[in-house]
Amino acid sequence: MKPHVVVLGGNFAGLGSAQKVRELCGESVRITVIDRKNFLLFVPNVPAEVFEGRDPSKTLAMDIPSTLDEDDIGFIQAEIKAIDPDAKRVDFVPNERPGAAPESLSYDYLVVAVGNRLAYDKIEGFAEHGHTVSDFYYGNKLRHFLAHEYKGGPVAIGSARFHQGDGTKDVKLYGGHAFPSAEAACEGPPVETMLSMATWLGQHGKGGPDKITVFTPAALIAEDAGEEVVGKLLGIAGGMGFNYVNEAKDVTRITKDGVELASGKNIEAELKIVFPDWVPHDFMKGLPISDNEGFVVTDVTMRNPKYPNVFAAGDAAAITVPKLGGIGHAQCEIVAKQIAKD
Repeated sequence: MKPHVVVLGGNFAGLGSAQKVRELCGESVRITVIDRKNFLLFVPNVPAEVFEGRDPSKTLAMDIPSTLDEDDIGFIQAEIKAIDPDAKRVDFVPNERPGAAPESLSYDYLVVAVGNRLAYDKIEGFAEHGHTVSDFYYGNKLRHFLAHEYKGGPVAIGSARFHQGDGTKDVKLYGGHAFPSAEAACEGPPVETMLSMATWLGQHGKGGPDKITVFTPAALIAEDAGEEVVGKLLGIAGGMGFNYVNEAKDVTRITKDGVELASGKNIEAELKIVFPDWVPHDFMKGLPISDNEGFVVTDVTMRNPKYPNVFAAGDAAAITVPKLGGIGHAQCEIVAKQIAKD
């Protein structure tokens, strides 16, 4: 039989990995993708739709089964329950309708591309007082708030602290440099959102950048871009009137009146747009392929050192720091080339 490549996750990293494996391995492998939903959520454009007053669910969902079918790739809509690297098996429950019986699927190669949990549930007060732009539900909640409830008060935009695992401690970058650490999972979205929010305020006669405070748990926002680039960004943003708080440490609580930070500082705000910690799914924790937080340990070829038939791509990989789409996209091709080489 043809080797069976099972890809867990059907968003950018999962879909990209499956398509690249098909491209580079041709018909020599059988490929199956498992995801809990049957559509790809185009997250990066959610803020653009929201600030234009449009429902993102109408424009930013792409059907997964029909897309995969073009490359003869199978699809299962299911909740992943467990991975057994020794038995080379994935346990799942089909979730099209409640009450499905547990199932299992064997693999020859496994690509873990399930992304992470966005831990809004760990932020006290978020449900009552917080907003964000990471999916259709939250995007539409913010769209409604802007259209019907927002009174023109101060705006706070920023990130909770990211808890990076120890999965990169043995990874050396080219030149022997140690792998970087990050205090925020991905700070492109807060920077993009603050600029979009300022444009929206101006267009609706509610003020400008001086109403917005952007905050980061780190010493420097978007620290992966480097001090020179970020320094220029902060200089321009400061000149426009944006307020900036660094070394916030974490979000302690969101209240009706603002954001309470672990540093002890409070930011007064009517509108609080927050990006949470990125946490591995529960079924990833405690596995022999995972680090102490639950991210998949790999070398620079995206291959797990203990289980060479297990790969990771995208946000689920420990080596993906910060959690950027461009990094995940590059990893898809690396994974496919490794499987094709085998």
